[in-house]
Amino acid sequence: AAGALRIALGSCARDDAQPIFGTVAAQRPDLFVWVGDNHYGNTGDLGSLWWFYRRALEVPERRALLAGLSGLAVWDDHDYVGNNTDRTSPGGAQALRAFADYQPNGAYGQPSDEGVYFRARWGDVDLFMLDVRHRRDPPTSPNPRIYSDAQASWLEGELLRSTATFRLIASGTNFSAGAGESWAQYPASRGRLFDFLAANRIGGVVLLSGDIHRSHLRRIRRTGAYDLPEVVSSPLANTTSTCPTTAPDATQVACFNAGASFVMLEVDTRASDPRLVARIVDVAGTERGRMEVLRSSLR
Repeated sequence: AAGALRIALGSCARDDAQPIFGTVAAQRPDLFVWVGDNHYGNTGDLGSLWWFYRRALEVPERRALLAGLSGLAVWDDHDYVGNNTDRTSPGGAQALRAFADYQPNGAYGQPSDEGVYFRARWGDVDLFMLDVRHRRDPPTSPNPRIYSDAQASWLEGELLRSTATFRLIASGTNFSAGAGESWAQYPASRGRLFDFLAANRIGGVVLLSGDIHRSHLRRIRRTGAYDLPEVVSSPLANTTSTCPTTAPDATQVACFNAGASFVMLEVDTRASDPRLVARIVDVAGTERGRMEVLRSSLR
């Protein structure tokens, strides 16, 4: 049903102290969405991965938030196997086992194509949570894919079936170029997705990602189709990045790197022109950037 929804979005929780989760709780979100690097185990050893998940849940502010709030999650490299890892990295099966043991998502890929991807409906919003690690090709491969063809086909089918006002597509890796890793390194995968959206006139799409230790709000330019808003939320607790002034394939709306942050998505689909507002919020609760997206601009 149409209504108002508040989604907190974040990634990259490395440091032992994580006061940002207290700030998230004060914003009173309806849902928390992890977009990767939920811990920094950097290992394919099952026992070690279990330990890192337990340790993460014992951080006081994080524990208090998640005790009373639904959470959905995908992973990225540091909670998969290690930095910049892909399908050739040993330990992927153990990482998937540990993730499924500790993260209560509604599904984990498909029987014929394991992974951590799934779709969830929350009010009048659909979330398409992608796995861009478990089947990712090394970027130096011929015509590399960031995820399997089976997952790409699944996503296309789910997008066609979606009747939501806003369709949020979440990936641990940035969709826009300019980061160390991005979908731009995988033109076959990104081109297939963007071309599918345009050819089938899929409206209401907003992209979510993390990974790069800064939060920024962008609009990815496309020829002959609406600009795709991208909301990048990072870091919850790992501040080691700088803000670029430009992006090669996108218009940058805002960027914040001076400390821990998360993004609050405020969605209201009751208006004649439904609206999504993305706000970058720092650990003190101060707004550090904003992007407003009207549904009429996404068609």
